[in-house]
Order: sequence, then C-alpha cells, then structure tokens
Amino acid sequence: MKNNSQSFACPNCHSALEFKIEQFVCQNCKNIFPIDGNIPDLLLRNQKDGGESLINRASHFDDLSKVYGSSLWGGSPRIIVWLLTRKIRNKDGIGLDVACGTGVVARPMAKKINYVYGVDISMGMVQKADDLSKKNTINNISFARCDSENLPFGDNSFDFVSCSGALHAFPNAEKSLREMQRVLKIGGVLAIMALLEKSIPSVIDPARRELRKSSTKEETIEFNKAISSMEKLDVKLHRFTLNELKMIINKLGFKNFKHLKFGPIIIFSVER
Repeated sequence: MKNNSQSFACPNCHSALEFKIEQFVCQNCKNIFPIDGNIPDLLLRNQKDGGESLINRASHFDDLSKVYGSSLWGGSPRIIVWLLTRKIRNKDGIGLDVACGTGVVARPMAKKINYVYGVDISMGMVQKADDLSKKNTINNISFARCDSENLPFGDNSFDFVSCSGALHAFPNAEKSLREMQRVLKIGGVLAIMALLEKSIPSVIDPARRELRKSSTKEETIEFNKAISSMEKLDVKLHRFTLNELKMIINKLGFKNFKHLKFGPIIIFSVER
C-alpha cells in the first residue's frame, strides 16, 4: 500500500480500518475487506441494487474497462476535465473522484491538489487506473473499489470531490450525492458532470465505425465483449432536468450552485 495522508474507513460504519496482510479489518463492526494487489476492495458484499448483486453488476464494468477511454470508446473531453478540476481551491488539500473509471479525471486532479483518491464499483476500472497512474509516475494518488452509496471514508474528509459521467447511471442519485456531501469538508467543493434530459446519441455506433477502420482482431474481441456486457447490464440512464437537480441540491443543503450546459451535458458545482 502507498503511504498517504488519509486513511480508508469502513464503508459500513465509517470507523477506522486496521491494515493486516492483504486485508483491512474494521475495528468496530469487524468487517473484513481484501486487498487485491494494490487495490483495497471495500465493496460491501451484503448490498443489493434492485435485486441484483453489486458484485455481478460490477463484473460488466470490468469488461468495459478493457476499452474504456480508448479511441474505440472515447473518454472525457479535456474541456470537461478542466472545468471540473478548475474548481479546486486548496492545493494542499485532499481530493476524491467518485466513479473514477480508469482515472481520466483523477490523474489531472493529482496535479492540482496534494493527494487524490479514486473509487469505482469496478475492480477492472480501478486496476487500470492504478496501472496508468504508475505508468505516468503519479505518486500522490490511491484507488479503491466501493459503491457510491457507501464511500469508505470518514465524515468531513475531503476538500474537493468530483464525479464525472456517472450520476445519471447511479441507482439512487440523491443517496449518492448525500454520501458525497458526508465526506466533503464544510466549505469544500463538489463538482459534477451529468446528463440532461435532451436526447443523447449512443457512443456505441460511432465506436463500431472506428473499430472497422483500424482495429486489431484482439481489439475487436475486447470491444464486442464490452458491448455484450453492457447490454446485459442494461444500465438505465436518468436524464435530469435542471429544476430536478436544483431541488435535490436544495434538499441536501448545498450552497452556491453554479452550472454550465453543453447540449445534453451539465457541469455544476456546489459547496457544503
């Protein structure tokens, strides 16, 4: 495990975790969490999502991680990453990227703040994120597996929290936002990129066109496997209205709502 300035906490009771060989143990509720290589697996095994196990749900995103962020699938445009990370105020603080995927936002964030944590439900995603961080010699970043409704951190832990391209896919967006609020420090900033209600073109068809142009046989196999997994998962994207987002934000007690819209995309920030 990397040395860092922030300890993981139990996603169940938020108590301190004791590090033992290849696992974390909660000192309060005695939950045990394995460490897979360098990645703590802090997903609660008893959590259910609409009757489907989170473990099974995550396996589909593991397949997607093989092509996610590549030219076949696309990724977060640089302008979105910049608009999110420019909200960082305390360069000596600690940041969190929720649903970090392969670290597209977390890595640039690590250049602007003292230390960064990236979390995702998919072990495949965070393993790839960790590999890419090492490849780019980014040493002030750690990754873990968890779900957005049970973040493995104590209250008031982070100066900055981001979540890009995932809020609209969460089973309960309000509950996930409440959890992000819990781990955010008083006065801290939360920055989100999400989808609005306008019709959104699929990324799959353009990706298939790109696939036919220059892909290898191995890339084609990985891409088709990822698409098959996502179709089985059948993720329902909730396209927010601006008023709906404002209602949730006001309900949770966030302050200083600011937003920009780009077609079907909204980028907004709030303060705790």
